[in-house]
Amino acid sequence: MVINLLIGISDDVITIGIELTDDTESLEKILLSSFPRRYLPNYSLHRGLDRFDVLIKWIKSSNGFKIINFQQIGHYDEFVIESPLPEPYVNESPVFFLLQVFARAYVKKNYLVLTDSIALKIRDRTILLLGYPHSGKSTLTALSINYGDTPLSTENTVLELTSNGLRVVNGTSILVYDPRVEELYGVKINYTGMTKHGYRIVDLDEIIPKRKTIIKNKPFIDEIYVLHCSFNSGEPGLEKVVGRKIKKTLWYFISSLLIGIDYYEPHPLYLVNQDILEKLVNFLNKVSEIYSDKVFEIYGSHDKTYQYLRKM
Repeated sequence: MVINLLIGISDDVITIGIELTDDTESLEKILLSSFPRRYLPNYSLHRGLDRFDVLIKWIKSSNGFKIINFQQIGHYDEFVIESPLPEPYVNESPVFFLLQVFARAYVKKNYLVLTDSIALKIRDRTILLLGYPHSGKSTLTALSINYGDTPLSTENTVLELTSNGLRVVNGTSILVYDPRVEELYGVKINYTGMTKHGYRIVDLDEIIPKRKTIIKNKPFIDEIYVLHCSFNSGEPGLEKVVGRKIKKTLWYFISSLLIGIDYYEPHPLYLVNQDILEKLVNFLNKVSEIYSDKVFEIYGSHDKTYQYLRKM
């Protein structure tokens, strides 16, 4: 039986087929849970489709995760993997493998997945925030909910590049944040679950239904910010990123999923061929031109930084 993951982008759809010999119902249940949806852009599950952008032949085993084979067959990629079903804290590699597979499928259709990124609709502006781990992305996303703004992505953001700029076309919908946010900044957020270690989970599709409508309209990114926030920082500061540094900064966020910087056990594949490399370089060149005066590094405490962004 083949399970199909359909990733919709307006009138375009990416189809990932997963061929599993048994226990497909358990896999479907896992794929509908918050764990994979924290990392994978919005998708829906279907059965019975016979045309794929990616086909994954999954051999269920009790051993660790292993990629047996990868090849491109005509228009689609085929992977053979051996692994138990995904499980948080126990067997997470299949989910990060799927994320890497999605990233390649998106690029082949001229979209890009930016890792370690969030997109926010703040009043009449849409901003893209990039940040290495522990730089403040989840906290700012939580604050955006408190202020009544709309987070469009929480971890990975899918973008379309046009002659007029970047447009948000998809993104992750599960937020996991540190409850200290509420204590330190005096806010109250309507969370929908909790992790094993006490972090709070928010399913944006449950609490912000207008998010999907906004994404369907593919809003343009107005500015790009690289975050450097912490609980111990003070007043916000802003520094413009110019010239070659724009490309150097963006390269990590657009390429890490494809080249395997976003690590999973036993090790990620390298999924960049010449065609994909040319697409990435073309993206860098165009974005650095269009956003030459709209890329910034921003520093400060989370709450003051967010208030600063709202006032701009």
